[in-house]
Amino acid sequence: MKKAITLLLVTASMLLYGQPKQLTGQTIAESINTGVVVVEFGAEFATPFADWAKVADCRYYRLDIGKYPDVKKEYRVRSIPTIMLFNNGVKEETWKANIMLELEVTADEIQEAIQGILLDKF
Repeated sequence: MKKAITLLLVTASMLLYGQPKQLTGQTIAESINTGVVVVEFGAEFATPFADWAKVADCRYYRLDIGKYPDVKKEYRVRSIPTIMLFNNGVKEETWKANIMLELEVTADEIQEAIQGILLDKF
C-alpha cells in the first residue's frame, strides 16, 4: 500500500512539475559536461526520486541502467537509485540508495550541494 501511494505521488508530481529528461548511453557524456547537472541512475523497478520540482539551478536527467549496463559499470553504480551531481563533467557528489532501495537524501540536501558549487564560482 505504501509503495502504491508513493508511486501515485511521484506520478502526480511529474505531471505537475515535469520530469527529468531521459539519457541514453550515447548522450550521458555530452550531457554532463556543461554546467551543473544532476543524473538519477535508476531502473524500471525502482521508485524514482520524487522531489525534482524542489531542485533548481541545474539540469537533471534520468538514466535506466537496465538498458545501459556499460554506463552502470563506467559510473560505478552499485545500487539504485543513485544520484550523481556533476560540475562541467566532474563528479562532485553521489547519493546512493540504502539496502531497501530508498534514497535517504532530500531535495534540500541536493540543492545545498548545487548552491555550494555555484558559490565556488564567485
